[in-house]
Amino acid sequence: MAQSETYEKGREMRRRLLGDAYADRTSRTTYGDPVMRKFMDVATETIFGTLWTRPGLDLKTRTLVTLVSDAATGRLPELAIHLRRRFARAGRRTS
Repeated sequence: MAQSETYEKGREMRRRLLGDAYADRTSRTTYGDPVMRKFMDVATETIFGTLWTRPGLDLKTRTLVTLVSDAATGRLPELAIHLRRRFARAGRRTS
């Protein structure tokens, strides 16, 4: 996939949300498969590059909306992933 400006912003946001170690690990393993690589390219550009970087909500509010949406729609596996990543991100804070 050609790396557009939106894709690059998405890649940066994905790393910010997931952390470098997690992003690197999934890139080497889960997304090493060509089908998953295509999926990740689309997700990086559309979800992380378009939705997570658009103006209007700060990152904390956007994260809360995601968690509430997961819980309200019964998406428990996604909720577990998002909660783990949220707590991991909170643990990385230095301030």
